[in-house]
Amino acid sequence: SHASLKWKLDCPASSFRIIEGQQVADVIADLDGLELLSTSGKPVGSYDIVILTMPLQDSGINFFVKSVKDPAVLMDMPMHGLIDTDASDGPDDGHSHSPEPLPISARMPYLSMTTYTVCNASFEASTVLGSGELPKTVFVTEKAGSGITDFKRQKDLNGCFLVKMKLGGDNRLELENLFGPTSTIKRTNITHPKVPDFHGGGRASVATNYLLYDGGMSLLGHTDGPMVFHVKAIEAAAIGHEMTAIASLSVARLVALRLGWIHTGSDRIESEEL
Repeated sequence: SHASLKWKLDCPASSFRIIEGQQVADVIADLDGLELLSTSGKPVGSYDIVILTMPLQDSGINFFVKSVKDPAVLMDMPMHGLIDTDASDGPDDGHSHSPEPLPISARMPYLSMTTYTVCNASFEASTVLGSGELPKTVFVTEKAGSGITDFKRQKDLNGCFLVKMKLGGDNRLELENLFGPTSTIKRTNITHPKVPDFHGGGRASVATNYLLYDGGMSLLGHTDGPMVFHVKAIEAAAIGHEMTAIASLSVARLVALRLGWIHTGSDRIESEEL
């Protein structure tokens, strides 16, 4: 399901809800809040803060903002956090200035991975490295032109490699191209969670901001407005259980700061609800 966390401002903890049983199709922002609609078009609720807890690009959720001039007009939600108000001349025709576009890492779908055991490989280390011995683990960039992301030698199986690659395409042919046509290929039962497509680094590994949208920017930041946070924002740069914990704590503190429960430079949380 398309899960998201929501918190309503200036209300008791009962206003905090987790959506799991129904899919959210649209999030529509105006100056008063964020309206959530289900895939059937029925209202899910209106909230002041939405925290997206799944990858933005895989959520299947449309994010819109109503035009200040004509609420019947829906525009793509300007994301990537705050705008530089010092460099902004103000809204044009009732429409807000947009921040910088999201990096490509926020638009590339997450990958499904699979793992193979390859034995009797016939390639030489020079094929991969150019010179020197083959290290324990080799990471393969997108320039190599294959779905293989990395492979490593098996300690308990002499001459065998554990190969991780993207699911899809002709995986066996790609493995034979690298390890030789005489290699023995067997798919393992190892399961992997979906991971970002780092695409060999560069812009594909640039993290987005935790704060995706700040409704206050419609008035150049001079008023509070609805906000959209993204817990998975950091995963484009680094992924792991520790990073997820750090991201969750960071977003929780940003929400608490917005609610006035904590203040800049203070580590003390001023509410037991958090």
